Amino acid sequence: MTLLLPATCDADFIRASLQLFDIAGIEYLGRNEVRVIDRLILPTHAAPSGSFNDPLMRELRNFILGSYGIATKPHRRIYISRGHTTRRRIENEEEVIAVLRDFDFETVHFEDHPFEEQVRIAAATSLMVSNHGAGLTNMLFMPEGGRILELRRAGERERNCFFNLATTARLDYYYQSCAQERAAEPPHSANVVVDVRVLTANLSFMLR
Repeated sequence: MTLLLPATCDADFIRASLQLFDIAGIEYLGRNEVRVIDRLILPTHAAPSGSFNDPLMRELRNFILGSYGIATKPHRRIYISRGHTTRRRIENEEEVIAVLRDFDFETVHFEDHPFEEQVRIAAATSLMVSNHGAGLTNMLFMPEGGRILELRRAGERERNCFFNLATTARLDYYYQSCAQERAAEPPHSANVVVDVRVLTANLSFMLR
């Protein structure tokens, strides 16, 4: 069959992930484009937004790891930086990286790596730290029993998708509340400031 996707999905990492599936072709539709299609299959949602179909996600994880011939070997500790983005950044990131370096964490910008390499990095990771962002979806490829620390905006009560994904992937999930840099900034784009003393205590607790 031919897969129809919105033009916003025409991105390198999406195309790379779809190469693993037996798809005859992919076509991207513009926002105002109209098509007449004789036979259309429209899949339903596997789970509500922000939640996951656990067996299906684990099947997807195993399929992708198996397709690349990747065996999980947890020996890396990584911090996913959003330093290349324009929103939801950590304002005092240099301080955060300095603390993480003391705990043998390496800094990774996932957008600098092709999809397969992102999967390989995550499959070798035992501890992952990041503020809220798409890079955390790579936790799906971590070995079971790994640990996640999400640096969340203080007062956040709605975006629990990464807690849910960690549960699906059978990972231990931790979070740290962080002050919003500018109170008037919309929550979805606001930068945060991390209390590095609390971060040090949380990392020590996670590694105990």
